[in-house]
Amino acid sequence: MVEEHIVEKEIQKVMERCRIDRCNIRRLNLSRLGIKELPENIFQGLINLHDLKLDHNELTTLPSNVFRGLKKLRKLYLFKNKITNLPENVFSDLHELQYLHLNHNYLSYLPSKLFSSCKKLIHLKLLYNQITYLPEDVFEGLENLYILLLNCNPIIELSPTLFDGLTNIYINMSNNEIESIHMETKDYLQDEDNNIILAGIDLDKFEGLDDYDFYDYDQLNIKGEINIDYDLDDIKILDDYDSDIKGEINIDYSLE
Repeated sequence: MVEEHIVEKEIQKVMERCRIDRCNIRRLNLSRLGIKELPENIFQGLINLHDLKLDHNELTTLPSNVFRGLKKLRKLYLFKNKITNLPENVFSDLHELQYLHLNHNYLSYLPSKLFSSCKKLIHLKLLYNQITYLPEDVFEGLENLYILLLNCNPIIELSPTLFDGLTNIYINMSNNEIESIHMETKDYLQDEDNNIILAGIDLDKFEGLDDYDFYDYDQLNIKGEINIDYDLDDIKILDDYDSDIKGEINIDYSLE
């Protein structure tokens, strides 16, 4: 398999250049190599890997166990591929993961509890995909998440409890196609105790639908607008390879 040869060759280069064995590799850059497929056990033995860059390739999907054993991985970059779907357990071993960039792909759907094992995740980029719907438990367990970018997707509807459990967080929903918002969702997002900064949706435009209206209401035809005019001195614009974020929320936003 050509892809396996490419990846293995890069791993060997790192080992030779740094004069270390496979288990001591901490950073692996596989960007821009034209990789179309990853063999299931290609990262086996990389037990101390912290950063893995797979961006700017031709990946369309990932094997369910491709990241198995990468228990110390903190940053995973998969942006600018052609990924259309993800196995439900693909991130199940990534207990230390903090940064996950899946932006600029072709994802239309995310499995339930996809990120439930990534309890240390603080930064999740899903912008510029084809997502139309998000399962109500897709963000379950992400209590440490404080940057969530969902902008530039054709999302039409938000599940009533989609954001439950998320606090002290910046969420970007600009350039979506939201037609209705459940009253429970609106109340949660506006609750000051949850400390949620929401960009791209003016909640005042939505009356908030109750359980009956949520399923029978005519389409409102209201679309989110870009609304990120924050006059905050501490806002920091970062690129796709961001450094560790500490302290107050820094907005990582891009309209590429």
